[in-house]
Amino acid sequence: MLRMACLLTTVLWLCAFVHAEPRLWGHLHPGPRAVGFRVEHSNDAHGELHIWYPAVDASGQKLTLGDYLRLSRDLVGAEPGFEHDNAALRKTLNVAITGSAGTLDDKLCDGLLAISSAATQDAKPAPGKFPLIFWTHRYATTAAQSVLSEYLASYGFVVVNAPESSPPVMPYELATPAEKTREFTRLQTRLQQALADSQRMPNVQPEKAAVLAWSYAGESAFALQQSNPNIGLVVGISTNVLAQWVYQPEKLAGMNGAKLTVPYVLLDGDNKNRPEVMEKAATRTFFVHIKGMAHGSFNVLEGMLPSVMGISTVPQWSKAGPQQQLGYEVAAQYVLRSCEHYLKAIPTLDTPYALWDPDGDIPSDFVAVEQGGTAPAPPPQPRFSTVEFPSMDRLIVTADLYTDGNKHASTIVLVHQSGASRGEYRQIAPHLVELGFNALAIDSRWGERDRWNGVINETAARFGTAGIASGNDNARRRVVQEGAAQDVRGALAWLSANGYSGAKILWGSSISANLVLKLAADPPEHIVAVLSFSPGEYHPDLPNEVRSAVKGLRIPALIACGTSEESTSRTVFDAVPSKQRVFYRAVSARHGASILIDDPENWAGINGFLSQFVQPR
Repeated sequence: MLRMACLLTTVLWLCAFVHAEPRLWGHLHPGPRAVGFRVEHSNDAHGELHIWYPAVDASGQKLTLGDYLRLSRDLVGAEPGFEHDNAALRKTLNVAITGSAGTLDDKLCDGLLAISSAATQDAKPAPGKFPLIFWTHRYATTAAQSVLSEYLASYGFVVVNAPESSPPVMPYELATPAEKTREFTRLQTRLQQALADSQRMPNVQPEKAAVLAWSYAGESAFALQQSNPNIGLVVGISTNVLAQWVYQPEKLAGMNGAKLTVPYVLLDGDNKNRPEVMEKAATRTFFVHIKGMAHGSFNVLEGMLPSVMGISTVPQWSKAGPQQQLGYEVAAQYVLRSCEHYLKAIPTLDTPYALWDPDGDIPSDFVAVEQGGTAPAPPPQPRFSTVEFPSMDRLIVTADLYTDGNKHASTIVLVHQSGASRGEYRQIAPHLVELGFNALAIDSRWGERDRWNGVINETAARFGTAGIASGNDNARRRVVQEGAAQDVRGALAWLSANGYSGAKILWGSSISANLVLKLAADPPEHIVAVLSFSPGEYHPDLPNEVRSAVKGLRIPALIACGTSEESTSRTVFDAVPSKQRVFYRAVSARHGASILIDDPENWAGINGFLSQFVQPR
């Protein structure tokens, strides 16, 4: 009786779950794009490509978990005929989730198989080209990693898996080193051809590719990266990318850090150790420990599905439950962040996880990141001249001036994030000059060093900000933050005194986004427009400070924010009375003006607003 009651509760919960959005994603937030899925048949020996991609809309027929499972003809241990026989499919699902047949009730299995995914079958592809994420082969990837593949596609990636047409020979079934080498060579040839086919797809940026591996497919990921110069990132999920090789273990002894010339990011449970070679890599590497995760917890069939459904029976190499669901969600976000940073962002000294934390109610000891390898060389620096001038309270301010020599053009005064410097704009200001502006990036007194180019904030050094910032006197810190307004006013005075006669525009980032809004609302400043990146009510003791200040803002204003910041910045935007106001949420990116570094596609949301202030020569 108790068993029947528990089963009824599970089925009722399942019925509610089936109507949730998005399917099987738990608390993961979908990206801004609809997701399509298609199967392409190739004339080459490697057979099919299973492709997730950004789509125009999601109104068509959604795939189900059962659809993905039927496509997994490479699933080892599947019941014969599972692709077309429902009884065999149920048995296959049972084994995939619990490790044995008959554990789950047929009705429950049918409900699980009917759960809708987030992907629409054969949806129209979104226009444009997108970075490529290519799975190295491990059986059942299509079904077992469907959530992660959909999640990545929703954020603007094309994700490809090239499965075998039947269950592969497992490494432990190969008796001799020669047999293992032949099989590994066959796998590599097939994967290299499939990757080349993927890079030729019309919606793919072939020069921006990552390899993604899980389980024993990591060895292939390393070999694929070594053979293809367009691969700019390797991500491994509980895998043997740099340790415990199964096909050619004798070659692992010859591994050295000099061979790791692109970033490697490995994710695993908290009981795994980082491969020693990652410490000596020729580029940055990251090892992400996630608490309580077993090997099987890093896929849908053995980890995420039983976790969200409350199924406690899983294979001996897995764990399932609320902690493992959170772990999978965290792992997916680390994969996404790594791909966004290395495939979309402009190369800088910044690391993927600086000033970034995954979404969710995550305990402080749940994730730990070990960094290794060598920091990259500083990125090329644009042409600019460094100037100095007094703030309105006589502090000497350092700034970088970007100009093509036209003093009659509009000039944008750029103010950096908290703790940063004028170096925040080394990758942004040149684009403003190309648009027809002068740009003056100042070191305000509230800063230290930017993380993109490592430029020291000279104004803050003169003021002694470091000692104030490290102290616990919040009132004193606020005085310095507000005092940065004097630095901006000094910049405006210097421009006028030096013959820059064009219109003046203010641009702020993060905490300075609030500052420039307040300055722009002051009529004597004679500002014609303001751009505010990630403003918000950041001071709990003054919860309406910014919204009160912008009530007097009458000039054109653009307020932009990172992908997950809309609720923070939208409230400020709603308080702006100007009829010439524009709100922009980044397609992908984190915070402040660095959304234009994280993903240059975000310029499309800024250029139109700026175009009205370009002055002809």
